[in-house]
Amino acid sequence: VRDSELTCDLLWYERNGVLRKAPEIDDYGADDNSDVHSIGTQRSQLADNWLPVNYNDADGAAKQVQQLVAKVTDEHTTETVNILLVGPSGGGKSSFINALASASSGRVREHAISGRTSDGQPLTRELTRHNVIDNTPQVTLFDTCGWRRDELAIDRMTCTHALDGQIALGSDLTLVPTTTARDESLIPHVLVIVLSLRQATSSVWRAHVAAARAAAEARGVRVVLALSHVDSVSAAVRNDVSLVSCSAAVRSAVERAAHVHSMPTSSIAVLRNGTSIDLDDGESALAWKALELMIQRADDTLRGSSEKKQKTGVKFDRKTSLKEALTTLTDSSKVEKWSAKLAEEDLDTVGDVRDLNDADFAVLSTRLTTKLLSLVRQFK
Repeated sequence: VRDSELTCDLLWYERNGVLRKAPEIDDYGADDNSDVHSIGTQRSQLADNWLPVNYNDADGAAKQVQQLVAKVTDEHTTETVNILLVGPSGGGKSSFINALASASSGRVREHAISGRTSDGQPLTRELTRHNVIDNTPQVTLFDTCGWRRDELAIDRMTCTHALDGQIALGSDLTLVPTTTARDESLIPHVLVIVLSLRQATSSVWRAHVAAARAAAEARGVRVVLALSHVDSVSAAVRNDVSLVSCSAAVRSAVERAAHVHSMPTSSIAVLRNGTSIDLDDGESALAWKALELMIQRADDTLRGSSEKKQKTGVKFDRKTSLKEALTTLTDSSKVEKWSAKLAEEDLDTVGDVRDLNDADFAVLSTRLTTKLLSLVRQFK
């Protein structure tokens, strides 16, 4: 329904757990079991301002992000804030990178390859690193190959190894991932799962999302769910992106996605990912708002890691204790691997002990200090 004096959303209703669009307003109401999510009428009757964004001040939003990044990197003495983007092909990972690149430079930039090949394969096939934000080089975004519905095992392994910093840049992610030595500069501080709003409101990708979240949470890494193409559920938003914050259709779809994937709405960001050759201040403001949430969650990850180290205490001779414990392992190859690590002093974080498993714990010498053993179990 469109009218020059009205700002209307499309009609949406839920039937049998599926979010559907009512094609004609006359068809709506025939089914008493329908649950109306939104009926767009006058602007004053749309949803409350559930997403506070100043759509007319993209530059101000960018400055807020810059200040937040400076605060986080200074407080946690880290050179970069690493953001790992995962999700299905067409979800909007590469488009989000391009949106930030364009918004920060003031001109349209295609920094990351987005889209699919003619046979439906993702164009992004490798782990790629992007520092695209002018004046804020501390923010590093890592783009990945799009998820495939029938490759959950490979996609789960890729996400897990990427979270551990064990996938080299340029590695082909369409195959079983080849791991490398842990690289601290590649370890993400926040995992961002990017889905289109329509993808997120169905259960098709639920298993992938759950696997990615589980891998991140096991490592203490916070998760953000970024929903792109929010204008796909609202004609009003398609014409004016600033209506996202008062669109009942978008809000209800976001709440539906939160329910499907058991995510709090406070950890969900929305994006439009437009294709216009012209820069849109409202679209840029949304992108900056999403990035701000990601930086906040990265701050939570870094803060949690610092607090965990303070509580457990790591100021003891970890190398000596590990040397004594490794002499009792039954797996000779593992002994050699860890001995080499110790010789190279490649134990910068306690997280390295995740390579040990339950079988190893069973044969560890009692000479292993209680404090170290508790750390091993905790980080596993």
